[in-house]
Amino acid sequence: MGRCGKPDIACSFDDHVRYPDAWFDALGLAEAVLIGQDWGDALAFDRAARLPEAAGR
Repeated sequence: MGRCGKPDIACSFDDHVRYPDAWFDALGLAEAVLIGQDWGDALAFDRAARLPEAAGR
């Protein structure tokens, strides 16, 4: 509830968008089904909106 340690990385929404994008690229995943909770929901919806061809069916 806010007392967890915070990593020494950029933490804006736009920064968080880049982290899973880089992860998918590193794994070479062209398509995936995303399930999120809290911020993960927003990140999954954002990715699906930006890359509809990558959203799993």
